Amino acid sequence: MAQAGQEASQTELPTDQTTAVNTTQQAASESAFQSSLSDTPVTYEQILADPDNIDLNLRYAKQQIARNDIVGAATTLERILLINPELLQVRLLYAVVLFRLDNYEEAERELLALRDRQMPPSLRRELDSYVQEIRRRRRHTRFALTSTIGWQWDRNRNAASSSARWRANPPTPRDQPEASHGPSTNRTA
Repeated sequence: MAQAGQEASQTELPTDQTTAVNTTQQAASESAFQSSLSDTPVTYEQILADPDNIDLNLRYAKQQIARNDIVGAATTLERILLINPELLQVRLLYAVVLFRLDNYEEAERELLALRDRQMPPSLRRELDSYVQEIRRRRRHTRFALTSTIGWQWDRNRNAASSSARWRANPPTPRDQPEASHGPSTNRTA
């Protein structure tokens, strides 16, 4: 019986060690993500010299996004996820890059894979907003309703005379006598 107790404690020990190793790796990956916020530029030669450096690759991916090289950033983020697939924030950034590339199927797959993981509430809200936007953009039919109401009141809309005298045809210069046009040069004797 004492031997069975020793065996049980020996089998529990590796799972505790595995959990500790996973927790340590997760903490290290989160600190790598936070340290990637430095502003020192990364060159492609540095990436070629150290392709497995997560911090370096993440900084390079962010520079690519800032330069609007979204396809290159997707490739860099894929390389990071091949090295460490447990980086939640990198996976979310990769899903956002896929979303910006209009690759909604893969972006949704990445986002849904993240949904089951434990994460901060702000990350969860961002994830949910992207999933909703992907579903909205996938819809084939969209409805929109626009309504306009207008009203106007004018006392003298036609700019008609306010006098009591109305005339159908106002006088023209032809209708007036010649004397009213000034001195006449045509004299009869």
